[in-house]
Amino acid sequence: MQDEGDSGKNVILSFFEDATLEELMATPGCSKKKSELIVSQRPFNTWTNMVSTSPDHSICGPTW
Repeated sequence: MQDEGDSGKNVILSFFEDATLEELMATPGCSKKKSELIVSQRPFNTWTNMVSTSPDHSICGPTW
């Protein structure tokens, strides 16, 4: 059984994996530059892989 934190991370990972550039840019704290970086780094496959895309580990919004 997954704990609640893992489930939340999976939802977020899925969003960043599947969102369009426009959807990413509509996310608070997600600039066009960050959105383009996210799209260019896909697929992520894991939470760690996604978070390591950004040097400060804050893909969009607050630092995770």
